[in-house]
Amino acid sequence: MKKWMKWAAAAVFGAAVCCAGASLPAGADVAIDGDTLILSGNVTRDEVWDAGVTNLDLDKVVAEEGTVLPEDCSNLFDVVGYNAGVEEWSPFDWVISIDLSKADASHVKNMQCMFYECFHLEKVNIASLDTSNVTNMKCMFAYCTYWEELNITSLDTSNVTDMSCMFSCTSLTELDLSSFDTCNVTNMSAMFDSCTDLTELDLSNFDTEKVENMHFMFSECYSLESVDLSSFNTSNVRDMSYMFEECKALETLDLSVFDMSNVYNAKKMFSECKKLKTIFASDKWNMNAETDGTDMFYICRKLVGGNGTVYNGIDDIQYAHIDGGAKNPGYLTYKARGNQARGVSITLGGELAVHFFLELHPDTAQIKVTGPENSVYPTGTSTVDAAWFPNVSGKPREATVSYPINATQAGETIMLEFLDSDGNPLPVYNSDGVRFADDKLTYSAQQYIDDTPLYSDNAKLKALVKSLDNYCRAAHNFFFHKNEPVYGIEDVTIAQFEPYNYPLYGTEIALILNSKIEARIYSDNVIPEPFNGDGYLPTLFGTDQGYYFIYDIGAPQLASTETYQIGDTAFKFSPLTYGYYIMKKSDDESLKTLVRALYVYAQAAQAYPNGTD
Repeated sequence: MKKWMKWAAAAVFGAAVCCAGASLPAGADVAIDGDTLILSGNVTRDEVWDAGVTNLDLDKVVAEEGTVLPEDCSNLFDVVGYNAGVEEWSPFDWVISIDLSKADASHVKNMQCMFYECFHLEKVNIASLDTSNVTNMKCMFAYCTYWEELNITSLDTSNVTDMSCMFSCTSLTELDLSSFDTCNVTNMSAMFDSCTDLTELDLSNFDTEKVENMHFMFSECYSLESVDLSSFNTSNVRDMSYMFEECKALETLDLSVFDMSNVYNAKKMFSECKKLKTIFASDKWNMNAETDGTDMFYICRKLVGGNGTVYNGIDDIQYAHIDGGAKNPGYLTYKARGNQARGVSITLGGELAVHFFLELHPDTAQIKVTGPENSVYPTGTSTVDAAWFPNVSGKPREATVSYPINATQAGETIMLEFLDSDGNPLPVYNSDGVRFADDKLTYSAQQYIDDTPLYSDNAKLKALVKSLDNYCRAAHNFFFHKNEPVYGIEDVTIAQFEPYNYPLYGTEIALILNSKIEARIYSDNVIPEPFNGDGYLPTLFGTDQGYYFIYDIGAPQLASTETYQIGDTAFKFSPLTYGYYIMKKSDDESLKTLVRALYVYAQAAQAYPNGTD
């Protein structure tokens, strides 16, 4: 069918394709081998186009070793060019593969429209292309409608100033831009225009300090559900017209980092965002009264401001401010920049701890953390100096804070407070912009355990969290003489511990189940230096108290085995060796329940990647 369609096109366009199949003279920089255009030597754009016109059955373009691309690569494979007077036809319309991995592009400065409207291109190999001198990537991949994904992680964009219309690709479903350096870009207009199949975009690494134009930047991204703009600096942007026009799947937009002071054109900025309910903004949203905001919220019928102002058919700029309620209605919702809880996790590596991911307000001087008393923080309080988390220009100040707990403390609350330099409390918000009561962030490991099955489809993570829950229950039962139900250990017998049945050669062992699990080996022998075994478990240290200890055993290491040597005796050891001897010798059913739960927890942690979430 493909060849027939080309033949039909050739019949229509007549004389322009009568030389199809001819080859260039020997020694030329561009030649045709069957359906492949071969590039070699110092090619020019005219050579590429002229050779392509001779063969409308081109399927591939391949650069040989030593190929040097022209300094100006604009329109190099562009199908818009009118060749030999034939309107709307180009040999590159049907090319499905372009391999430039062996080409030298070190001196190329212009890649504007390089692959523009290569409608059937499915694969392009530019992994080794040196783009360090390129300043123009305007429309570079625009309207390559067959691409679902595009590997551009190796592109050096550090000198690029123009990225307008760069990815107007209707079929793209994912796009990894984590390696992009945008520090010199001034024009991002229509950069993702008509990327109709993209569902999410993470632009959290984008430096936009020099950008002046964001006109049509995400226009007609019909499927876009989330876009991370948290690093954006818009202080120099002048044009945001049509920026999110027809982003029909967006329900929430976080523009709390947006500075609107220099924007003169915001016409139809959110036009026809028919599902848009919430637009977050901060005190940086200081829009100029002279800005053109015509039809800014055109038919955004689901939009509701932070104080309950419902979209009422007024579409223009007069409602483009933080909602002040009945006295000053607006469509935006206030969100403070900083002192925001962006996420929480449980760390199970070296210690059991609740891990908070935070965004700090510029005035924050201290983070006060209060939790259950334990061996790490005997009083239960720790004060973290916010200066430990430096400010990166153009980005929110991020912080991570952990609070260790032991297995009996999963249900106990950990509280964070944020203080200025005078010790006064500062506001704190969740990731949806809702302010915490009393400006205190509270959470517990048990909340994470309970929430994970509701928000995750990861079966291994669910199994790990379930096993942690039961391990914590069993520990609480044993140490506090309780009788809470412990599940998932019914089939665990001494047989499961048999692989960890290692002789102790007269020593005795114990496990200390604190936030950092510790194994102790009691022996009269002495080893003068810390002893490292095979590397699966931490170092064995000697003491003058009649025992050795292995400290900081992470959950994924509980089922690991290590070879240690005490005196002249080398022996194998695993934390679950302790479980074997408890199952064999102890009459304490509560302790047996604890080591059985520990076994299930150890297996789940070993199965889950890195033992942490």
